[in-house]
Amino acid sequence: MRFRLSAALITPLLVGSTGCQVHTVRAPESVEAPVPLAAGWSRTSGEQAAPERWWTAFGDPGLDRLMTRVEADNMSLRQAVARFRAARASVDEAEAGWWPTVDASVSASRQRSAMFGPPIEFTRYASELSVAYELDVWGRVASASDAAEWAAAASRFDVRAVGMSVAGAVAEAWFTVVEQQALLDLLAEHLERNSELLERLQTRYTAGLATSVAVNQQKQALAATRSLVPPVEATLGAARHRLAVLAGVPPSGLAVEAKAALSEPPALPAAGVPGDVLWQRPDVAAARFRVAAADARVAVAVADRFPRFSLAGSIGTGGTTPSALVEQWLYSLVASVAAPLIDGGRRSAVVERREAEVELAVAELGEALLGAMGEVEDALIRIDRGVARIEALEAEREVAYALVDEAEARYAAGLSDYLPVVTAIRSAQAADRSMVQARGALLVQHVALYRALGGGFSPAALEGALDGSAERDEDGAGVGDEEAR
Repeated sequence: MRFRLSAALITPLLVGSTGCQVHTVRAPESVEAPVPLAAGWSRTSGEQAAPERWWTAFGDPGLDRLMTRVEADNMSLRQAVARFRAARASVDEAEAGWWPTVDASVSASRQRSAMFGPPIEFTRYASELSVAYELDVWGRVASASDAAEWAAAASRFDVRAVGMSVAGAVAEAWFTVVEQQALLDLLAEHLERNSELLERLQTRYTAGLATSVAVNQQKQALAATRSLVPPVEATLGAARHRLAVLAGVPPSGLAVEAKAALSEPPALPAAGVPGDVLWQRPDVAAARFRVAAADARVAVAVADRFPRFSLAGSIGTGGTTPSALVEQWLYSLVASVAAPLIDGGRRSAVVERREAEVELAVAELGEALLGAMGEVEDALIRIDRGVARIEALEAEREVAYALVDEAEARYAAGLSDYLPVVTAIRSAQAADRSMVQARGALLVQHVALYRALGGGFSPAALEGALDGSAERDEDGAGVGDEEAR
């Protein structure tokens, strides 16, 4: 219970005598956007709102299982939850200012007196119970409590913001694994086809039906295709290592068996109204609460320049026998006023520093809002242009394979040499690879949009998962289409 005492008669007199004014604190909901918010997005979006755990929209059981593990074991999430718990403890610390402090002491001392006559030795017993309480006339304790509460609320939103970023990083790495695995499978098909073509040419060359130039051209095409495999394997390995680290295990401690087939992206989620979406994003909400917390700290600094009103009391006993602890009682009650007179400008400097921190928090809020708007707009235009690129690549692949058929027919009829054939095949295979990469990029772009809309892990689920994380096995179980192994 808060003991907010009224000082209606004292406050006007002291305010007038000191020339100061108590600072009015802004609540978080009254903190306005420091930058203009767009009325709508420049690109159209879907009709259905994205689910909070948005990765389920992709319909990938392996990804869902991995997210569950990351939610429990990710180190960044654990740090964020620990910071939130520390901030929550700070609230209790600030709330303690509403209560009086009570101290108790009991002592026994051996003393010797020799002022007059022979020395006398005796034991003195004493006990004391003291109580002190500061009247919150200027709202210093109230403002400190508000600052701690709003800072803790910001820290709770930070947990969700970290979850938002981690979920996005996991999904991006997951679909990178899917894309690179699909690309490896495609390169294996291309290598097999190019090897078959080389064997045919070598047979024809032996029979005198093909030239050595044609054979070497096909050898060059085969070698060029082989050279594409190591970079893909490196990217695939790095993405798997990234997933392991995000899951809280060493890079080689997680077996990820993602499906190789690139699925179609889910339906485009509704982006909503910019103002509504942005204020619901956890990083923006955290920045908003930090503005309010910084403003409350200004009120604490301003109140610290005013006199402090305190009540103190004590009751004690003492004497030369143990019975004196219950027989001889003394008490005192003191009301005091302590006013700052000369501090070298320290308190004024603290107020100025706190006001600058409010300006900083407001600028950070503006940056968070602008960054969030940019992320949504970027994701929308990249998805739109990504779809257009896939359509163009499909048309390119169709023409490329038609050209392969025509070039092979002309070569078989002896109407051209082999160079047009190898050129057409390499172009068609390049179009195949571009299509895989474009489809993988489109999935990642959908991930970016979901992340920009603010979905992710919730603090309650995170804390519950972390509480049970110690019971998990430590054998580096795999996550993917197969059961964890």
